[in-house]
Amino acid sequence: MNTFNHYNKELLNSYISDKVFRDSCILNSDLDFLENTDTEWTNIDISNTNCNSSIFTNVSMSKCSFFRCSLINSSFKNCRIETTKFLGVSLIKLKILNSRVDNQIIENCTLQRTQLNNIIFNNCHFKDIEAVYSKSQSISFINCNFSISETSGMNGFSCSELSDIIFYNCHFQGFPLRGALLKNCSFINCNGEITDDCESYNTNGIVRFANPNYLAIKNKKESCEFLKEALNE
Repeated sequence: MNTFNHYNKELLNSYISDKVFRDSCILNSDLDFLENTDTEWTNIDISNTNCNSSIFTNVSMSKCSFFRCSLINSSFKNCRIETTKFLGVSLIKLKILNSRVDNQIIENCTLQRTQLNNIIFNNCHFKDIEAVYSKSQSISFINCNFSISETSGMNGFSCSELSDIIFYNCHFQGFPLRGALLKNCSFINCNGEITDDCESYNTNGIVRFANPNYLAIKNKKESCEFLKEALNE
């Protein structure tokens, strides 16, 4: 396995610029303002590295790990991310657009003011995250787990906005959607502690709680079609 750090940054950049980047370890490095397009990342471990204001476009990531890294104000567009871990990573103002994510673990991460749009999350685990003031739209969460530990100090999706979201066969623990704004969301075959206090419009599939504003769902047909398309991909 190749090992890179801030002492051989030029060599690292040459490897990353190739269309295939695999079997490498990046430690204590600086990848700020990286622009990476049409590449394949496989079995890459990244630790204690800054990758802020970076752009990933049409990138495929598989079996990668980010540990105690910073991807503030970075973006993933038209990407495929599979079996990848984000552990203790700062994802503030991160953007993920038009992508698919499978078998991913996001744990102890900060996602304040992130923007997520047109994504399929399949079999992903979100544990002890801070996603306040984030915005999520047109997303399918399939077979996903969301949990907030009492001692973590994390607030989940509090003060965030989720619109046109499908949660299918998901499990919730610790009320990760407490304090969120839900618009046109559908919870199908979901269980656990979803939320005990949120603002909700045109949303169905969750147990009634204090001070909700429930209306009959208007996008049921569209939600079913979107879910069918997501499951077939």
